[in-house]
Amino acid sequence: MVVAFTFPKPVLSPVVPAGTSKPSYTTLKVLQTEVNENALSAKTRFAGGNFGFLGLTVSEAVLVKLTNNVVYVPPVEPPDTPPHAVGATQPQITETNRQYLQDIKEYDTYSSMSKALVAMVVQAVPDDFISELKCPVMGYGNVTVLTLLTHLWVCYGQIEPAELIMNRKRMAAPWLFPAPIERLYGQLRDGMQFANEGGDPVSEFAAVLDGEINIEGNPLFSTASEEWRKKAPADKTMAAFKEHFSRKDSDLRRPLLRAITSGTTTGEAGYHSANQVYETTQFEEVTVSPTAAAANVVVPSAPPARATGPTYCHYHGIMLKGGHTSATCKNRNEPGHQVKATLQNKMNGNKETFVPYYKRAPRTEE
Repeated sequence: MVVAFTFPKPVLSPVVPAGTSKPSYTTLKVLQTEVNENALSAKTRFAGGNFGFLGLTVSEAVLVKLTNNVVYVPPVEPPDTPPHAVGATQPQITETNRQYLQDIKEYDTYSSMSKALVAMVVQAVPDDFISELKCPVMGYGNVTVLTLLTHLWVCYGQIEPAELIMNRKRMAAPWLFPAPIERLYGQLRDGMQFANEGGDPVSEFAAVLDGEINIEGNPLFSTASEEWRKKAPADKTMAAFKEHFSRKDSDLRRPLLRAITSGTTTGEAGYHSANQVYETTQFEEVTVSPTAAAANVVVPSAPPARATGPTYCHYHGIMLKGGHTSATCKNRNEPGHQVKATLQNKMNGNKETFVPYYKRAPRTEE
């Protein structure tokens, strides 16, 4: 009997994406994670029922660390008929029949899961990279999913120097408010893990420095950055970094939340606060392109039309309350300035939101 499953990832990510020539550590990591999630999605009685069929996709050494040394024992195919003992009583025969049917169900579920995972991996990996495991008669029918994954890791799972270089670039990729600051924390954490697995660890101090430099370029965080710089080096841990800048990030978002949830008005907040509410609630709707997502770069999309609203300057960026344009900017004669750039077509201009005077160091808006 073939058992049907509902998988969280029924189609695995390709191991050789467009523009690449062979599997890499990065793509294999994604493949392994997705296969593991699928294996975990089905309920079993193994190790308390919390590990599904993970025993099919990871080595015993990895599994026993998760299960507190509980070893995965695959079910054995039951015989054709119930194995009744000689002279068995009726109650014993009934129990043997019950256990026999249970064993058949468990084995069929195990067998179906195994075949389904193999089929997924074979679909996600070009035949060139696994064909040496293929039987001329049965294809991959007699190959386990763990055999396929182990082969891929042994042959293509080494982290190359170029990948380590790209990892450091990803760690330093720009983070732009109002994107979640957790995105920055995530790229630092993932980068440290990747570097460690590649045998070229990035220290916590170096990772925090990447984050510090990243935030330092955002004028909204100028005060918080200055306070952070004054801290003693021993106090600049990753935990302290996250606590410090998360507090500032929350402060910046508070006016936006007030405006959305309580209908803050000019009369309630006062002229200055109302301006702040206006600025924080008029951020453009944010979309992330596939390319930008890989680099953790937020790309603003064109804002919805409004009677009065933002203008755009190729040099200065998005003027939320309106203002000069690319054509009227005093810097329009600068090399590379595009006088025809607009919100809808920024022509590779400044994608950042222009920061009002009360949110940054004194500066005169042109």
